[in-house]
Amino acid sequence: MGINRRKFLKSVGLGTIMLGAQPLTALASEALVSDSSSQDRKDITDDGPQVQIGDHIAIADTEYGKVKGYIMRGIYTFLGIPYAADTSGKNRFMPPCKHKPWTGVRPAVFYGNTAPQDVYSRASTSYDMFVDHWNYDEISENCLCLNIWTQGIADGKKRPVVVWLHGGGFTRGNGIEQDGYNGENITRYGDIVYCSINHRLGVFGFTDLSAFGEKYKQPKFIENSAQDSLYRKLTQMVDDGKFEKAENILWERAEKKDLLDLQLAAAVYSYMNEKEDTFIEQSDFSREEIEYGIRCVMNMYGFDA
Repeated sequence: MGINRRKFLKSVGLGTIMLGAQPLTALASEALVSDSSSQDRKDITDDGPQVQIGDHIAIADTEYGKVKGYIMRGIYTFLGIPYAADTSGKNRFMPPCKHKPWTGVRPAVFYGNTAPQDVYSRASTSYDMFVDHWNYDEISENCLCLNIWTQGIADGKKRPVVVWLHGGGFTRGNGIEQDGYNGENITRYGDIVYCSINHRLGVFGFTDLSAFGEKYKQPKFIENSAQDSLYRKLTQMVDDGKFEKAENILWERAEKKDLLDLQLAAAVYSYMNEKEDTFIEQSDFSREEIEYGIRCVMNMYGFDA
């Protein structure tokens, strides 16, 4: 029997769904899954070590393999972790592909490549460069990487995750273009997991070539054609004003606790939210129901929203 969210909310109440919720680990905390590295972290004092790096320090598991960072003044630091494959050559202008798994432990001690762009002049102009200098490092299409700072890993603490997307009008910049983007201080001040990312920019990242063939079209669910097909079916329901019917399918699938279905729900609710208020109301739905819906689904998966 299918689940109807409206009836379910009336019977148990939204607050009940929130009970026992677990934290949303999202991108950054999923990247740092396990290890005993927290046991190697030593308290930092004025007279103690400022940097700790070694064979058994700051090692974490990712989807693609182990990475080894370092501890800077008590903050675990992981730099340049790839989250997708190289975007050059056959992958240029294509949807992102998964990175190939690696063996051994990959160093994560320096920022990844910056996306190709028209960089600001690095010529020194006296006080301007002193106040506002820019860091670009290596420039390459192999630029899909992220940086993570956290006070601890595998220590049992639940931390909020902040994901920083740099400015630059989608044509310039990177996750560490200015020194102020370094996550060490904000992580220490707020005890959060801070993640900054590099991504494709300009013509390499935002040119729409979908008119030239199916291979250039951006699927919502990479390497999962069945999930992408269902997404198209549900968004068509939304276009037809059948919000509640689409939502009930999402709730039925949520019972399986498959994370792909959570991604599907997030994508469909996001699509709903892009509709005009008048269309949503004419479809006997509301923006508040969209917000409650995604929060409830996330909590069904044990994520705090």
